[in-house]
Amino acid sequence: MGLEDELEQFHGTTRYYKDFTGLLFTDGINYLADRADCYWLIVLVGSYQLELEDVPFQLWEVKVVEELSGLLTMREDTDEPVLARQHIACTGIVNLMGLG
Repeated sequence: MGLEDELEQFHGTTRYYKDFTGLLFTDGINYLADRADCYWLIVLVGSYQLELEDVPFQLWEVKVVEELSGLLTMREDTDEPVLARQHIACTGIVNLMGLG
């Protein structure tokens, strides 16, 4: 079973975590950061919080664009427009998800 399949078990959250800046994130994000060694993703999302401080609920998504690169986007909800977008040159997540 790949990481993508493992992440399917997370719907909602049973526990919130807080990074050094005070950013709250779910147990699914914590699992992803541990499993894929991508704490950089939490830091990256945190770097957007000053400009998105009026958006209390945020859906962040990383999509693999090419072999090792990705696209990070944020929306207020699944049917809402993208409010933040950033290209990621090397995610490190690709091989764990069985996509590389």
